[in-house]
Amino acid sequence: MTVTGHYGSGRTPCNVFVYGNAYCVEGGTIVNFTREPIYDGIDVEMLEDYDCFEVPDPILSQRELMEVCDD
Repeated sequence: MTVTGHYGSGRTPCNVFVYGNAYCVEGGTIVNFTREPIYDGIDVEMLEDYDCFEVPDPILSQRELMEVCDD
């Protein structure tokens, strides 16, 4: 699923890709895991993460998020 959200003090708009408990901001290289619900309008900086990992290339689609999580 993909939702709209924002981050930072400037409330920068972003797309957030979600796959199970994993999520990533479009163009990001950090995949985070949370047990909290992710919904349209979410401030991703307010999510409590329990794990994360970094990938070498920016994630540009939900399919790419799924691929890095399933590797």
